[in-house]
Amino acid sequence: MSLMNQIGNKYKISQIDSDNNSIIKWEQFNSNELNFETCRNTLLDKFENLANQFAAGWKYHILNTDDIKKAWINFEDFYTEICSLATERELFTVNDEIEPRDITGSLFTYSITNEYRTPQQCDELLTRKVDALASKLSPNWTTTITNINDTSKAWKDFKRYFQQICAQNHR
Repeated sequence: MSLMNQIGNKYKISQIDSDNNSIIKWEQFNSNELNFETCRNTLLDKFENLANQFAAGWKYHILNTDDIKKAWINFEDFYTEICSLATERELFTVNDEIEPRDITGSLFTYSITNEYRTPQQCDELLTRKVDALASKLSPNWTTTITNINDTSKAWKDFKRYFQQICAQNHR
């Protein structure tokens, strides 16, 4: 995984629904719904749906183009870390706080530099991370997600799911 800056020792866990900015309680997701594999696979599926809309043959380029392969690896690291943070259930304390540790007990380090993340910060983070990869696949991807209906729906679906696992706020 890529090296990132450490942020604080604890996180308060809650979620924001990007459509209406209302807080969704963490408990709404049962342990079978939000586990690491489900989180990772769902993010990957939603990204694949989006990438297929604006860059046919994108998987070929990931395998055969060095700078696109590097961008893909960085993107994989990003969504793996987000899912790790979102699903480390054994780290909850009585106050619904977690310490950011991986399965081995080592402290995680994340690129987000503040303890609480808003939906807007998550949007910026997702757009920046997707842009690092998508702009190599399709330089005008942002225009495509805005102007083509199916692509716009795929982007909104991907973004909505990401918001559910990224946004943190005071309860």
